[in-house]
Amino acid sequence: MATDSPTYPRSALTRGAEARSSVARADELEALAQRLDVLADASRLKILHLLHTCGEMCVCELEDALGLTGPNLSFHLQVLRLAGFVRSRKEGKWVFYRILSQEARATAGAVSALLAGEPPQAPSSSCSPCDGEEQE
Repeated sequence: MATDSPTYPRSALTRGAEARSSVARADELEALAQRLDVLADASRLKILHLLHTCGEMCVCELEDALGLTGPNLSFHLQVLRLAGFVRSRKEGKWVFYRILSQEARATAGAVSALLAGEPPQAPSSSCSPCDGEEQE
């Protein structure tokens, strides 16, 4: 009672050595996702932009420029520091932060590398289980 099942038309794109090598990058992509998660906050992006354009800044300067409360700013700076995007130094009672541009550039480079080149073209035939379903 064997039935002939149709061959999946995209098997060359979704199976084989290329697919396995893509999955092998899972740890690398997980680390990238964590770095992007840190950057997925407008306040943190504003902090990085200020530190990039203005150079090293005191926490009180960042508070004034961004209009954030001390605890809120402290939280965002800690997240950025733990992710390796900023470094802090203490001078007396003041804490100064500066951007670590190489980490930001490495993250941007990783995203660029992830999306480099043209995606493979799928065959013009449709997937039989999807026949009749509308594409969004």
